[in-house]
Amino acid sequence: MAKQYETLVRENISSNYESRTCCYLLGIFSKPNHELYCGNILTVSQRKSIARYVFQKKLNAEDEMSEKQSIQESVPQQTATPGYVCRNLKAINGVTKVNLKTFNSLKEAVLVAINSNKP
Repeated sequence: MAKQYETLVRENISSNYESRTCCYLLGIFSKPNHELYCGNILTVSQRKSIARYVFQKKLNAEDEMSEKQSIQESVPQQTATPGYVCRNLKAINGVTKVNLKTFNSLKEAVLVAINSNKP
């Protein structure tokens, strides 16, 4: 029963997503206090077509983004950055419980050790 319910919910969301999003955009374009308010210049049918256009543009932009490939550095970086060290230190249990002065000292010592290839 739960599996059927999940399937029905997924189908309902996927089948109504475009129409509900277009209705939401139409509502935004029709609210006088919203920054995207179109005023009385456009008719409702014109605002509906703009809402569909915005939805299609957003949908196509996401498809284009998934096709793009990230650019890799031709020569890998040889030193560690302070942000890299900080993120990895915070991932260790108990390190975030030390005071800020001790944490900064530890971060600096690890950064120097990594960049100088010392243990």
